[in-house]
Amino acid sequence: TLAFINAMSSIMVPFTGQNFGAGKIDRIREGMKISRKMIFIYGFVILIILNLKARFIAPIFNDSIEVQRVTILYLSIIPISYGFQGMLLNNVAILNAINKPIQAAGLSTLQMTAVYLPIALILSSNFGIYGVFGALVVAYVIGGLVMYWYTWKSL
Repeated sequence: TLAFINAMSSIMVPFTGQNFGAGKIDRIREGMKISRKMIFIYGFVILIILNLKARFIAPIFNDSIEVQRVTILYLSIIPISYGFQGMLLNNVAILNAINKPIQAAGLSTLQMTAVYLPIALILSSNFGIYGVFGALVVAYVIGGLVMYWYTWKSL
């Protein structure tokens, strides 16, 4: 389900590198806007498909009713964040292309360690697995927005 998002991130590396080298920052920003829209449209479509098909997909992976229940839950909750996860991955690629790999890695690491883990610990104690999945959605939303803002500012 993330193949398109990963492909968009891969495309942004040469696009950004070429335009950054030519000093065409406005073109990079326009590319960021277009790719963000495409990623969010794709994420929304996948969200709808997975929500409609989760109960048919889950049995493919395991016969256990409990595993299927968690799989259905995962496929119903996590895709909410696909647009933001895509934004995060896309901007990591852009930062790498403009010679800021340390910042890209640092922000990605912070998103998981400083945002996701504490929220998951808090929410899981109150909501169980729902809290773990919900925390991941929150972390991707925050991470995607912060990464987009930082990348925009870095250009």
